[in-house]
Amino acid sequence: MLLGGQDIFSQKITNSGKEFWFAFTEMFDKSSAIYWINITSNDSAKGIVSIPGVSWAQSYSIGPGQVAEIRIPSNFATILGSDTTVNRAIHITSDNEVVVFAVSYHAFRHEASIVLPTIVEGKRYRVMSYKSEIKSNVLYESEFNIVSAGDTVIYKVTPSADIAGGRPANVSYIDTLFPNEVYQAQADSAQDDLTGTLIESVNDKSFAVYSGNVWSTVVCRPNSDPLMEAMYPTNSWGSNYFTIPTPSVNKDYVKMVADQDTTLIFKDGIFVDTLNAGEFHDDTITTVHQYTSTKPMALGHFLVTGQGGCTQNSNTDPSMIMLNATEQMFLDSITFFAVDTNAIDSHFVHVITRTVDTAFMFLNGTQMVNWIPFTQDTKYAYRTERINPGNHRLETKGCGFIAYSMGIGSAVSYGYAAGVSL
Repeated sequence: MLLGGQDIFSQKITNSGKEFWFAFTEMFDKSSAIYWINITSNDSAKGIVSIPGVSWAQSYSIGPGQVAEIRIPSNFATILGSDTTVNRAIHITSDNEVVVFAVSYHAFRHEASIVLPTIVEGKRYRVMSYKSEIKSNVLYESEFNIVSAGDTVIYKVTPSADIAGGRPANVSYIDTLFPNEVYQAQADSAQDDLTGTLIESVNDKSFAVYSGNVWSTVVCRPNSDPLMEAMYPTNSWGSNYFTIPTPSVNKDYVKMVADQDTTLIFKDGIFVDTLNAGEFHDDTITTVHQYTSTKPMALGHFLVTGQGGCTQNSNTDPSMIMLNATEQMFLDSITFFAVDTNAIDSHFVHVITRTVDTAFMFLNGTQMVNWIPFTQDTKYAYRTERINPGNHRLETKGCGFIAYSMGIGSAVSYGYAAGVSL
C-alpha cells in the first residue's frame, strides 16, 4: 500500500503509522480462504503482528521499499455471524512508520483494503456497504465490524436496516468492546443494506470500522465476490469527489452517503438528489464524473461483476474502494503495493492532482505524463498507469495528490485507496 508524508504545520495524518488494529469481515469462503497483510515502508522497520486474544504472534523485518507478507491463520481471521463479539482483533506494531493493507483470496474470490493506523481511527462513522441478497437459497449479508483500538470502547449503533440477532432498524443500542475485541453485525434479510448505519463512541474512545458484504453481486450477474474496506471517520469526509471508471471495463457502481439532513447531491454540476442523514444516492457510471454536495458525504466506488455480457471486459468482479475528496488531497509521497497473485493479470493506479502540479508527479522516479484535465473542473487532472505486481512509489513536488490501486483478472479483482492523508 502506501506511505504518506506528514506536515506538522497543517497537522494532517496519513495511513502511515506505528500501530494498527483491524479485523476481517466475514468472507464467503470463511476459514477456507487465505488471509494476509502486506507491510511496507520507505525506511527499514521491524515489528510484530499479533492476535492477543488467541495468543498468536509473528515478527517481521523489512528494508526500505521491501514488503513483508504476513499470513493470518484462517481460523483466527474468520469471524462468523451477526451481533457477535469475539476476542480476535489483529494488532500490528512497528519501530518505524509503515503502511499496511489486508488481503483475502480463495478460488477467484479476492478483496483488499487499506488498514488505517490507530492515530487515524475516529469516534464517529457511517457504514458504506452493498445490499444483501439470496443466492441458491443462502443469504449473503451486508455487514460491518467495530474494532477496539486497545481501549475499552462503549459504542452506540443506530442501524439503517434490521440487524440479524434482534436489532431493528432505526433503534439505537449501546454495547461495550473490551481491548482486543471485535463486534460484527450483519443484515437480517435479503435486500437489507446497512449503508448509512451510524456508529458513535459513547465514552470518547477511538475505534476502527470495516464494512462490506459476505459475497456480493454488483450491477451485473452472475458472479460474486466478498467486499471489505476501511471506513473513514465522518469528520474526514468532503464534498467534492471525482470518479474514474475501471480501465478496460468502463462500467462501475458508485454510492454517496450523507451524514446530515438536507444534503444536496450534484453530478457534473447538475442537481440529482436531496439526502437526509444516513440516506444514499447511487449511480452506474461509464465515464468520468464529478460528484459534489452541499454538506460532507462519503463516496464508495464499486467494481462490478464482469460476467454475463454486462461489461466490455469480463475480466473483473466486485470490489469496493472508499474514495478521497479533493479536500483531502494532501499526500506528497506514498509507497503502495499491487497485490501479487496469479489470478490478477492487469494492475493499475489512478492518480488525481491539481493541473498545475502535473509536471511534479513521479511514479517510481519517472515523471508522469499525458495527464487529462477533468472537463467538469479543469483545475484538477488525472492519469491512469498500468503497473506491475509488487511495490511502487508515488511522489510529488507539488501540493498533493490522491491515488487508488486496483487489479483485475478473470472473474476476480481488488481495489483500495493507495493512501490517505486526513
